[in-house]
Order: sequence, then C-alpha cells, then structure tokens
Amino acid sequence: MNESDLRVIKTRRALKEAVITLVLESGYETITVKQVAERASIGKKTLYRHYPAKRQLAIAIMEDIFREVIEARNPPTSLDVLEKNAVAVLRVGDKHSDFLLRVRNVMDWADFIAKQILVAGLAEVKLIVNLSQGATLSLGQPPLELHAYHFVSTLISLCYWWIENDKPFVIEQMAEYINQFAVRPLLYARQTQVAARHDWLSD
Repeated sequence: MNESDLRVIKTRRALKEAVITLVLESGYETITVKQVAERASIGKKTLYRHYPAKRQLAIAIMEDIFREVIEARNPPTSLDVLEKNAVAVLRVGDKHSDFLLRVRNVMDWADFIAKQILVAGLAEVKLIVNLSQGATLSLGQPPLELHAYHFVSTLISLCYWWIENDKPFVIEQMAEYINQFAVRPLLYARQTQVAARHDWLSD
C-alpha cells in the first residue's frame, strides 16, 4: 500500500476521526469495528486493509499525537529552550486531553507507545547532558537510561495529573512546575556530577 497516496491518507484520516469521535461519545472499550466503519462511511474490508484490528487504529492515533509533541518541541540547546518545551508539550496535551483521558487505562498500546517516548526521552537527556558542560559517566553515577526513565515518567505523570484534575493551572504555570520537578533537577544533577568529577581529578 502506497502510504503517500492521497486516497490512503484520506481514508486513514477518516478512520482516525471516527475512532476519536466514538471514544469521546462512549469510551474505547465499547466501540466496534462496524461502528468505526459506519461512522467513517468506509467499508469494513477497506478498514481491515489499513488496520487489522481496533488496537492498531488506536496506536496510529497515539503515534500522531506523539509526533505532534515531537514537532512542537525545539532541540534543547539551552535551559530556556528546555523550559519552553514544557509549554509545547502541555499545549498538545491540552488539545487532546479528552481523548487521552478516555484511553489511558483501557488500551494495551501502553508499552508500545512508552518505548517510543523513552527513545525520545533518552535523546533529550543526552542533549541535556551536553548542556551540563559535557558530563561523562564514572563509577557510581546513574546511567543515562535511568535519567531518561525518570525524566520521561515524571513528565508523563505530571501531564496526566494536570489533565485528570481538570487543568487547575494555566499552561504556563503548570509548565513551570514541570520544569521545577523534571528539567532543572536533571540539569543540576549532571552539572553536580561534572563538578564532583573535576574535584576528584584535582585532588
């Protein structure tokens, strides 16, 4: 199947929009492939050619949201850019908040999506390390993968907390809290490791 064919793109967009609408109306677990096909005005056979199961269609929607998050961010070349990225992530979360709440605990795509998020998180952490004056690992320092897990899990947890609690803070204020909990501590930790390593080498 030609992924760039306009008919393919149009069909998949219609199917995704149908799923999102149905999920918002009645939840993910209750919708059927038949309902999705009818809502999208597309035959079931055509649907199955694009997505073998409802799960694959749901994953495709989450991938679109994840891609939107990545595109909204800027490469973290400075602390200022890092902190602005928190605002960008929250804006995407705000846009899709109703859907994200409906599917958070009822879909089995979590591990699949989490792996992609962690890959992006590891890349982000490596860039943060570069901001930390080129910190390098030595005995006793947590590996970058642990920093990435901590960074990503904190970011996701705080974003979901914000959505689940009816967004009690404006985006900019919540972004500041995310920066306090996730971004600045990571940058500080790496800078501290650089300083400690420098002191050890100087002794």
